[in-house]
Amino acid sequence: MKQQKSTGSGDICGLCKKRPRKTHWCSKWCGPCSRELIKAPRSTLSPAQIAKAEKLIGKMPREEIASKLGVSLSNLKRAFRGRRPLWFQNGKFKNNPALVQSVLRYYEAHGRPKTEKKFPHIKVRSIIERANYYGFKLKPRQTRWTVDQIKLAVQMAAAGVPYEKQAKIFNRPNANAGSIRSFWVKRRAGASSGNYLHGMPKWIAREFLKPGFPTHKVGHLNLVYWCEMSPWLLPETPDFLRDAIEALADFQQWIFGGNPLKVIRKFRNES
Repeated sequence: MKQQKSTGSGDICGLCKKRPRKTHWCSKWCGPCSRELIKAPRSTLSPAQIAKAEKLIGKMPREEIASKLGVSLSNLKRAFRGRRPLWFQNGKFKNNPALVQSVLRYYEAHGRPKTEKKFPHIKVRSIIERANYYGFKLKPRQTRWTVDQIKLAVQMAAAGVPYEKQAKIFNRPNANAGSIRSFWVKRRAGASSGNYLHGMPKWIAREFLKPGFPTHKVGHLNLVYWCEMSPWLLPETPDFLRDAIEALADFQQWIFGGNPLKVIRKFRNES
């Protein structure tokens, strides 16, 4: 069909009300507005429907709001482009910064278990793990372990120093005996204590050592320290096992900076 030009006020774009519309007889928009509508289509919701949707925000998911209004989800989202977000779960915190701040500050002072008791009707984890999303910076309740602290923890593991005693020695903020156990669990050390770093259990060692070898009570284990095993190895011990034990003995001496037994005895006497 041949294009026709219309005259008068009908030549003005129906969207911007400034530029002349395109010359096609059924066109409603000017070129720029037409291209913009292709990128971001307008919603067809009426003012009454938008007002009803606003009252339902936070009470149900946006999919249910669209169904209740009898419109598509895309149409609903277009109506709220650049306006109030269609939140349901996260938005109850995003739109309540005072509550989020109260939870975070209480958590910083008392920890998660007490915070969950203080705010029983709130998913505390949703707030403390997404503090940045809600516009807040959460102060860490713990500090990273330093190299010297890790080295000291490894040394005390050889002596079986109780977790409570270690916690007092390290004096880390908001930390007690559980923090020492957590230290080993997170580093995947044997038995969650680090004991196996320093020796072989007696029931295994007796297969490779001569009778009378020395043992040490470390926690619930009877250990043979790596640094004491070499003189007691049976003549038929495989070379690969002998090399491994010597390497672990060297590691133990490196950790203690010399004679491990001297430092271990000191820790035991202080415990």
